[in-house]
Amino acid sequence: MAYKDKLKFKIGLIISVFIIFTINLSVNIAHAFIDVSSQNKYIQAINYLSEKGIINGYPDGTFQSENTISRAEFLKIIISSTVSNPTGENCFNDIHTEWFAKYICYAKNNYIINGYADGNFKPDSNINLAEALKISIGKLPTSPQEYWYSPYQKIAEEKGYYNNIDPHAGHEITRGEAAQLIYNIQQNPYPVSTISYPYSWDASFNPTFPIAGLFDSEYTDLPPGKWDWNDANKDGANYRNFETNIGTFEALKDPNGNQYGWQLKGNNPSAIDYSGAAAYFEGSPGVDVLSLGSNGSISSFGSGNLGDGPDILVFENSHSLDFRTGSSLSGSKSDNDLIIAGCKANSDSSFNISTTTIHTGPGSDLVFVRDMERSAIDAGNGNSGDTSAIDPNDKNDTVIFRGNMLDFRFFGGNGDDTAVWYADEVNQADTWLGPNFFGGGGSGDAIWGDKGIDTLVLAIPSDTKITDKTPTQPGELLIRIPSDYSTNVVWDNPVYNDIYARYCISCGISKDNKKTITLEYNKKDGTVRTGYFTVTDFERLQIGIGADAKVYDLDSINGKATLNPLLPKFTPPEIPNGYCS
Repeated sequence: MAYKDKLKFKIGLIISVFIIFTINLSVNIAHAFIDVSSQNKYIQAINYLSEKGIINGYPDGTFQSENTISRAEFLKIIISSTVSNPTGENCFNDIHTEWFAKYICYAKNNYIINGYADGNFKPDSNINLAEALKISIGKLPTSPQEYWYSPYQKIAEEKGYYNNIDPHAGHEITRGEAAQLIYNIQQNPYPVSTISYPYSWDASFNPTFPIAGLFDSEYTDLPPGKWDWNDANKDGANYRNFETNIGTFEALKDPNGNQYGWQLKGNNPSAIDYSGAAAYFEGSPGVDVLSLGSNGSISSFGSGNLGDGPDILVFENSHSLDFRTGSSLSGSKSDNDLIIAGCKANSDSSFNISTTTIHTGPGSDLVFVRDMERSAIDAGNGNSGDTSAIDPNDKNDTVIFRGNMLDFRFFGGNGDDTAVWYADEVNQADTWLGPNFFGGGGSGDAIWGDKGIDTLVLAIPSDTKITDKTPTQPGELLIRIPSDYSTNVVWDNPVYNDIYARYCISCGISKDNKKTITLEYNKKDGTVRTGYFTVTDFERLQIGIGADAKVYDLDSINGKATLNPLLPKFTPPEIPNGYCS
């Protein structure tokens, strides 16, 4: 099953399949529940689901239909029904290594839940009807004039999901009501394939319909683009060329027929070559999905921009590429993008992504990169990706670098950004790996212009020793500002004339005396040695992943890292590999 279908399946779980109701397991479902008599108002639903093997009771043979269900228990039902071995821990302030942590953290890492604004999940709180409906039905658009749960109430009323259930949205449901809700939905399922925004990690995307600009100004059934060779003849020749060489666009619509975006349907779904005629598509203000497949490529392209809205770009290979999934120049509303650049791990030291820059634009973006060289991820530069400007609408971004990485850059922009580098995964052939990490931009006032708290996560052993002495020994991480540090900016000259790629190797001194920090990592067994790499305007450093990770305050004035056990540990999300299949 493709990842997008799995995500719909998880969010709209109980619409069309049986789930396993596993709050407490051990009773053989072939036996009647001793406390569910013929007078129990939920007996029809309980018996039906018991016969189907969907629900179980307690070890003493009871079902206890009047007991409430906690948020953790309810989420365990959802994840256990679709994932055989979920993993994760320490993903919320109140979720660490408890029995339910792996279910909750898996759900968070796969964009099924967001938690509360204070960083907690509140696992022991009982789940209410509105929350249960949202999980059962999937994400629905909400207008600014209504409560978030109003669309779910409307559907529940229309489809009879409130039958035999207290319809008040805020009341805590019982086990009996949970069984009744599942039964009601299975008797009259809501078509999950048409209701969930399939890329709904972006919880802020609640468009007011209709969204202007989803269609070409000449052709009301086509996405925005330049679909004529000659604007006067209106023959759609460019679109026919696009169809022949690449594929077609499928409209993404809600249950009422309102369109919220476009999805590319490629002629060769596993290996779409997005080049040439792809330049005609201009991107829409809604969701734009370019999932190019496990062998897909996007190369020799410098004008692409998917614009506003939560967009998706998935590909395996690229070169000579400068591509934008968003830019304030083309809108910034809900521009929270997902990028997967590189689907498969290389067993050798080769690279699939070369001479490529991806600009994600404003918003909170999530980027996974694998096997990349001479390339950059710009998560928040302004003016369409100019490294001397920071996008004022940029928020918190996460970029994860895996596999073979060489001579690469990260620009964070505004917000509290996190860059994760799995340095131990490199199959090293080159002596120097040479990355540069920028909390803000890479040139001009943007170098020290970010006011957020940025974190570099090195996914290396947490017991790696920090040193300021050279040469760096096996099992050590060097952190220092060289004694001969220059007060002048030192540029990488080959890209200096490109405003979308210009960056400083050593970035001088900020107004508050911050400097570029030099690091070097030497793996304990000697198989990975990064050579010197630089970090500019980052406030934190995490070494390791998981419970043993150590988080440090970075001192960019003196080039020091100080262990701070009070700082939160970052758990990287899992790459949603289903998009690549």
